Amino acid sequence: MIDIIIPVYNGEKYIEKLLKCFAKQKMSNFKLIFVNDGSKDRSLEILNLQKEKYKFPIIILSQENSGVSSARNKGILYSTSKYITFVDVDDFVTEDYSEVLEEALKKDIDLLLFQSKRIKNTNLSEYRSKKKNLFLINEEENEKIIEDFIINPTKYGVYNLLLKRQYFQKFLFKEGLPYYEDYEYMYRIFTEREKIYFSQEQIYLYVQRENSAMNKFNKERLTSMKAIEDLSKLIQSSCSLETYKKFEEWAVARIYWSVLWQSVFAFNNYLEFKKFYQKTEAVNYLNKLKNIPLLKVKWISKIFIFAPKLYYYLINIICKKNTKIVKINFQEFCFK
Repeated sequence: MIDIIIPVYNGEKYIEKLLKCFAKQKMSNFKLIFVNDGSKDRSLEILNLQKEKYKFPIIILSQENSGVSSARNKGILYSTSKYITFVDVDDFVTEDYSEVLEEALKKDIDLLLFQSKRIKNTNLSEYRSKKKNLFLINEEENEKIIEDFIINPTKYGVYNLLLKRQYFQKFLFKEGLPYYEDYEYMYRIFTEREKIYFSQEQIYLYVQRENSAMNKFNKERLTSMKAIEDLSKLIQSSCSLETYKKFEEWAVARIYWSVLWQSVFAFNNYLEFKKFYQKTEAVNYLNKLKNIPLLKVKWISKIFIFAPKLYYYLINIICKKNTKIVKINFQEFCFK
């Protein structure tokens, strides 16, 4: 049995769609644990109304609003099944999601890392995995996964993990982080040397929403980077020297790289953007990325270093159609 933990904060628009998604699963090897994180809308009411409509078990927990990490921890500590995974209330899973996870359970895995797909169209019948085999990864391959995550921290989220409950209870989420709580958690999980399986199947469907917290730009995007810096000793003691050096050079700088391009859209003009990057030592961060293997990151970093104004206008042209970052008042974005 798998416990699927689903934090909910003001998710009234998504709950029924997600439940219908799970109703299409061919396997009944799961239990849904919703954790209502102090929602101010009808989320709790809808959960209670929907609970008896489905054949699979639905558990509803509630707490005062404490953030997604706290909600996940509450679900972990409540869980009784052998395995745990996570789903966000505004995302979906493929119709064969439970089948793929069941195959992993047969191998008595400690951890399964699987893939997700970013989607815009919520017609779920269009999405189905391709029945690729699971394979056990060795220590060298595990190091490669960590290095890939350093280079591209959006590649995996906690919703890409199926893990034995005993490990989740050993590694609770760090509470109080407004951003990068997934990154911080994934680094800790990846340093475990257990029976880890990997699947290339895209069974989790991630939907980018206009009202997502990731579309809001604030100082916490910068201050939360310290949580990644604080992992330095863990990476040093758990990984090879080569991986540790890559972490020190690229991990935080790679996150800042994303913050910088988001700031282009958050501020109203180049002058505000310039004040931001000068205050936040952008050149120091992006200098570290000049040799990163991800070409897009490497070359955009070089453009910024040599011509910040050109960078500003290029990002406006290249990314404008795909970004949903909300404009902010620069005067309110003060630096201390």
